[in-house]
Amino acid sequence: MRNQILLFLFAMAIFSGGSRNARADEALAKLDGDTIGKFHFVGIDRIAADPKATKLKELGALPETAVLRDNLMAKAASAPFRLLEHKLYGQNKNSYTNLLESLLNDLLHNESYTEVRGPTNAVPELLLAVQLNNARAAAWETNLATILAAWTGISVQPIRGEGFTGWELKKHHDPNVIRYLRAGDWALFGWGWEDLRLQPRFLQLIKQKRLTANFPKDDWMDAVLDFPAYQASHTMDLPSLLPAKLPKMHLAVEGRKDYIRPTLVMSYPAPLGITLEPWKIPTNAIPNTIVSFTAARGLASWLGQVPEMKPLRANPVPNQFTTWAVDKVPFETHLSIPVPMASNYLAHIAPGLMAELNASLSKRAVPGEAVWTNNEVMIRQIPFLAPYLRAIHDPTGDYLFGGLFPSRLQPGAKPVPPELMREIASKPKLLYYDWEINQARADQWQNIMQVYLIASTLPMPRGDLSAQKWIRAAGKLMGNCGTEISLTAPNELTLVRNSPIGLTGFEMNVLEYWLDSPEFPLHAIYPHISSRPGMFPPAAH
Repeated sequence: MRNQILLFLFAMAIFSGGSRNARADEALAKLDGDTIGKFHFVGIDRIAADPKATKLKELGALPETAVLRDNLMAKAASAPFRLLEHKLYGQNKNSYTNLLESLLNDLLHNESYTEVRGPTNAVPELLLAVQLNNARAAAWETNLATILAAWTGISVQPIRGEGFTGWELKKHHDPNVIRYLRAGDWALFGWGWEDLRLQPRFLQLIKQKRLTANFPKDDWMDAVLDFPAYQASHTMDLPSLLPAKLPKMHLAVEGRKDYIRPTLVMSYPAPLGITLEPWKIPTNAIPNTIVSFTAARGLASWLGQVPEMKPLRANPVPNQFTTWAVDKVPFETHLSIPVPMASNYLAHIAPGLMAELNASLSKRAVPGEAVWTNNEVMIRQIPFLAPYLRAIHDPTGDYLFGGLFPSRLQPGAKPVPPELMREIASKPKLLYYDWEINQARADQWQNIMQVYLIASTLPMPRGDLSAQKWIRAAGKLMGNCGTEISLTAPNELTLVRNSPIGLTGFEMNVLEYWLDSPEFPLHAIYPHISSRPGMFPPAAH
């Protein structure tokens, strides 16, 4: 395990270490308050031809990958009809899934660019540009015209201009103009209100053969989102636990031989008020048999605003935490929070903490009970688990120490390599650090999430669904996954990740439930995915 950590630390040395990203600064500076988002994707054909895509090509060659891709394509192709069914013209409704699936397949394989503008419109203006050969461009022109004419009851009208041909559909409701154009080797599809402002600019760039010069040269994917611009004119129901208003964001995804590197720059409207105090990590409590390690600091300004913290009367509000998981034990995940005089601190917050926990547990179909015993808070009657929170003393200080299952650690156990601690301490702007062995942590999270379903008396998903099968098959090709988030400016965070597939084990499991949902991609929350048959086995009689 020590060698795995040391090798990973060497790979992590190529991270940004908290430096500003000039490319992201330039992309975010171009946002004009009217742009909601831009998205560029080179297509999987170009990725497959890239010598750096060694690991992705191995993953793509798995039989389970083809099954998952076909399944997702079919569900995504039916999504427009499922979303709009109640608004469509006439009684004889056709989903046209087969026609839409062929178009989605083109989007997957070929270079494309998407831009959304006009946050004041009920339906913002859309431009979708796809690089296609003549045969596929003709299919887009015919298929889209057929679908829209059937769904709206209005026929498209041919249009022609300097350097392009296509059609246009006009209706009464927003968006009231829908247009398809063929220019050069690009197909342009878009909609808007009264007039489309984006298409003329793209036609000019195509005519001047300067379109691709506007795209990033080295990234497989590049995206810009301006949430403040959209929120200025639309009400968004955001989770109350978010630490700040949603930012402007720039995401770039680069390819490496053995991993993907996403870089996400988040520029907030105002300073975040983050204080990066020195790290406090209970090194003697963390063994060298870990399969994941996470440390975060600068949290007090956010936690102080969380409503659930008020009943605890915590003083001071915790500013950092560390979590880690031990090899070969699914539920042995631990948490440490540095606090002064930990025993007194825990006794002070325990009444409020137990009241919050019991209020939440009482709503579960299989309610547990939070109790105070032996100077620790425990949750009893949870299947398979015995969550706890106690006070401990380590040579580095006092901590609240908790976990999902009682620790097996013994005094004198070999601690985590000091190189890991030095790596974290060497980066003064580091806010968040996460390392894991992808396959091991994905397996652990699967067990934890299944226990959650059992405790909530929710049905267990079937084991033969395509995303579950793919994650199991891909596990042998996964290695280390590492994530760093740095405070690169008072109002800016930068996330950098190295990972074989760009996801952590937790993210893979959450994604699995979404991808296997019969409602994909319209629902991403677990309670919704059982609304159609097929995901869960029939109940026993």
